[in-house]
Amino acid sequence: MSDADREELAHLEKEWMAAMQSRNMDRLEELVADGFRFTAIHLNPEPMTREQWMEAARDGYTIVSGAVGYRTPRWEWLLNAENLFNNEDYFLPGHFGNNAFPGQPINLTTTFRLMWN
Repeated sequence: MSDADREELAHLEKEWMAAMQSRNMDRLEELVADGFRFTAIHLNPEPMTREQWMEAARDGYTIVSGAVGYRTPRWEWLLNAENLFNNEDYFLPGHFGNNAFPGQPINLTTTFRLMWN
C-alpha cells in the first residue's frame, strides 16, 4: 500500500467517524459499500448486514445499567445489572472507533464481602 493510499484511507476513516457522530445518513450511504457486512465473532457469530448496521448508525443506542447494595461495618452486599432494558435493537460501541454490534443480553452479578480486623 502506498503512502497516498494510506492517506486516502485515513481521510475516509475520519469522514466515516464524523458521519457516524453527526448521523449524516446521506454521507454514510456514500461511504458504506453495498454488500457491507460487520462481524464481531466474540459477541455474535452472524455478521450484521449493511441494512442492520445502517439502522444502528441512524437510530443510535441506549444502555441502562445500575447497582444497589447494602453495607454494614462487617459485611457488604452488591447487585449489579447491565443492559436492564435489553432489546435486540440495542447496540454497543466497539473497541475500534465507532463500530457497532448487537449488545449483550441483560447481565446480573452479585457480590458479598465480609470484613474483619
